[in-house]
Amino acid sequence: MDAPEEDLDAKIARLAAALREREQLGPRRAGITAAITQVTGELNELRSRLAAEEQDVGRLEGFSVGRVLATLRGVHGRSLEKELGEAEQARERVAEAHNRLDVLHSQLAQVTARLEATSTAPATYAAALAERERRLREAGDGPGRRLAGLAAEREEVRADLHRLQWLASIAGRAAEALREANELLESADGWSSVDTFLGGGAVSSHVKHERMDEAAGHLAGAERLLRALRDELGAGDLGTPAGPEVGDTTRLVDVFFDNIFTDLDVRSRIDEGLAQVGRAAVRVRDLRTSLAAQLSERRAELRTIEAERAKLLGSGVEDA
Repeated sequence: MDAPEEDLDAKIARLAAALREREQLGPRRAGITAAITQVTGELNELRSRLAAEEQDVGRLEGFSVGRVLATLRGVHGRSLEKELGEAEQARERVAEAHNRLDVLHSQLAQVTARLEATSTAPATYAAALAERERRLREAGDGPGRRLAGLAAEREEVRADLHRLQWLASIAGRAAEALREANELLESADGWSSVDTFLGGGAVSSHVKHERMDEAAGHLAGAERLLRALRDELGAGDLGTPAGPEVGDTTRLVDVFFDNIFTDLDVRSRIDEGLAQVGRAAVRVRDLRTSLAAQLSERRAELRTIEAERAKLLGSGVEDA
């Protein structure tokens, strides 16, 4: 049996108040935590100063021939009095910082306790709103019809958001794979310069091909990701680079015989690979920008839908 409408209204009002409180407590906890960090740093510095002042006092209070002579001249007494005064001031500042820190920790404990006490409010509030929405939609008149339409719109926007977030994640991973491939090809290009113009030899040729092989692995990963984007979006060519392919024979000659002709050939293929990676990276960057804009637009639509729904349900949260 449904709970009385009055009980549901009171429950929603109470939970809405708890949500407004949580919205205020979150930033407050962050501010208190930052203040604790700052005061803790100040306290540590003050403790260091106090230790130094107490060390000065201890040195002046120690017995020495110099102290006896200084006492006879009246200098020691004035110096000791000064150091004792400075040490006392340092102790007072340490005590004050301790007190401030205790107050902050007490405030943090209170805020944390309230956040824990209202931790179930968001889920309970959502369930209460859903119950009210169900009742209004079952009534079939007034706000019930509009709520039914909003529910359909909300599900559509949420589905779009899920899809766009998935695409943005894939595009981000593709961009990272292209970035790593570009770095490796640039490294290979540097070793290729050593090989071609400085007579690097077998070692530099080996490192060059090692970088190229690693780049090829990242490019293969980028190809898989970009293929998924093309299939989902129906997009045209995203400029997926195949990477600088070098046959086994060319690789063998380049590493073990190291002549200018194979060096130039491999260098040309590296340059071509860098150009392809650059073009693909630009297209992926543009795609990510477009996806980010679409995500922002759909999130704004969802906020509008949720605000209208909350108003129809009379939640009162929008007034917070």
